Amino acid sequence: AGYDSAPLAGYGPLTLPLPKGWPTFLTGTLYRNGPALHTFGGTRYHHWFDGDGMVQRFHIADGHLTFTSRYVRTDKLTQEIAAGRRLWPTFGSAINGPAVTHPDALNPANISVLWHNRCLFALWEAGSPHELDPRTLVTSGRVAWDGDSYLPFTAHPKIDASGALWGIGYANIGPNRLILYHLDRHGQPRQRRILAVPQMPPVHDFVLTEDYLVIPLPPFAFERAADGAAYLDHHRWDGQRPTRILIVNRADFTQTRMVEGAPWWAFHYGGGWQDRDGTIHLLAITYPDTAILSGPLRVLMRGKESRRRSTDGVPTRVSIDRGGRVTTWPIGAAGVEFPSGVTPGNGRFRQTFMLTGAAEKRPQFTGVGRVDPDRGVLDNFRFDGKVAVEEHLFIPGPAGGWLIGVILDLARRKTVLTLFKAADLAAGPVAQVPLPMALPLGLHGTWVAHPKG
Repeated sequence: AGYDSAPLAGYGPLTLPLPKGWPTFLTGTLYRNGPALHTFGGTRYHHWFDGDGMVQRFHIADGHLTFTSRYVRTDKLTQEIAAGRRLWPTFGSAINGPAVTHPDALNPANISVLWHNRCLFALWEAGSPHELDPRTLVTSGRVAWDGDSYLPFTAHPKIDASGALWGIGYANIGPNRLILYHLDRHGQPRQRRILAVPQMPPVHDFVLTEDYLVIPLPPFAFERAADGAAYLDHHRWDGQRPTRILIVNRADFTQTRMVEGAPWWAFHYGGGWQDRDGTIHLLAITYPDTAILSGPLRVLMRGKESRRRSTDGVPTRVSIDRGGRVTTWPIGAAGVEFPSGVTPGNGRFRQTFMLTGAAEKRPQFTGVGRVDPDRGVLDNFRFDGKVAVEEHLFIPGPAGGWLIGVILDLARRKTVLTLFKAADLAAGPVAQVPLPMALPLGLHGTWVAHPKG
């Protein structure tokens, strides 16, 4: 159910009443994004990360939930709908088609969403953002934030307490390049720099501390494979090489240094901070290699199980001292992913929130947890039955705030909006709103409090 395709028309808008347990003051909009068109024109994609992006809007106001979902109308999707078939290769699927002249030819806009300067953007991994209408989700088009250059902009930009945006992008086919972005709270460019970085991996996330952009670069470099191979298959994991960590001064992108540590793969980082002595700390979710990319996240598209699960991520502290020495140590057992709840660049934090899992064969997560960066999971709730838990986001508020997200109830084949008290996850959800359909499992989202316009 989680890997079926959604209809091309999307869903909604439809309006549902909120249950009595929903806090009356908690209003806003949850936007989510994820791959949703897995099969089209007789072709089924081979990897979860390949499907065209569908953005979901859960608008909460006046005692009701209004739900809408629409596909991001990228150039890729528009051309493939016109042709009635798949044209372009993807992250994990080989498609023989026209020559690729720009990364946006492959851009499915399917990983995340960004709310900044009252604008909504759908983000991919290695292409331009796409702007959407915040109410209707209609696609306006690609965005170039600095001049007319459509440059890669990855899925996890950071917005600090001042509202400034910090982002990265990468290009590792041909000249290896890393792009650094700094936009003010009004969306105006303040800094941009393009760095030459040999053996550039597909870097999904980074950490913003008080003074630095900290960008780990695992040893997973591009190496050209046979013609027609998927993008993923052009990469090779080399566990004999270190994970490099690029440290960039926030005030001046020309000031950089590189340090090295033990090899690890990570999709996500739960935040970071600096000590007074200059030591930098990261909370990472680490894997020993990239086998999860080429194995479990492919076989699930065939309805199969895998021994290596997406719950294999280990919460890990990474410390970098002033001399550049890198140390890592686990702070809990394997079984976490999708961190949220930390304001980037805001100093030392004592908690974050993650999805949790157990040793089931299926790849989905089954619970939510509150994680201390020193002690691991402190509070956890695990759903009973056949439930796939998707990313949950922290909402600041009274008595410790809230955690909001969606689950896929596999028994009822329904997606359910779910709300927890962040300070007492073990008590279970305080409110749930089932939708009348099962949505494809998504990736990342954002919460916008009291949206206007």
